[in-house]
Amino acid sequence: MDKKEKIKFLTDNGCQCDADQLETLEEAILDNMIKTIQSQLDANKELKDQLAANQVELTELKNQMKELEKAKPADNQQTPPKTLEELLALASPEMQSVLNRAVARDRQLKTDLVEKLAANQKVYSKEELEQKSLEELEKLAALAAPKGDYTLAGGRAPASVANAEEPMVAPTLNFAK
Repeated sequence: MDKKEKIKFLTDNGCQCDADQLETLEEAILDNMIKTIQSQLDANKELKDQLAANQVELTELKNQMKELEKAKPADNQQTPPKTLEELLALASPEMQSVLNRAVARDRQLKTDLVEKLAANQKVYSKEELEQKSLEELEKLAALAAPKGDYTLAGGRAPASVANAEEPMVAPTLNFAK
């Protein structure tokens, strides 16, 4: 490549120098400038190739997403869980643990409320109470709770062990001499 071809290559490929300025430079400097610009052109070509490959991949992913979206309604037509056990089977292991503990607490609370209410009233049978929701049982228990504090209604204060004092010994009078 002669000097004029090198200058033409530099001006055509982004060198910001004027052709007259490039004429004044030595060929070794022009060669270095050509190497630099050529390496930039090669890097740009690699980036363009990578961009083209990424665009092809993006198009493929978009097509896959469209196919999945078309297939989604068929997947969503599954029947929702009807029982608590079915719902728990669909949950993650961490969520299953939390839900199992909450269900166990609610069942124990319901059992306790049914037993207390069945023992303290005659309006509902135990079977009727067991069929009621936990919220309804809590409302019934709140109605049955005593309204006041009748601790001192018996007339005397309860004996307190903390304030118990030793009784004093009665003095004995001895008049014999």
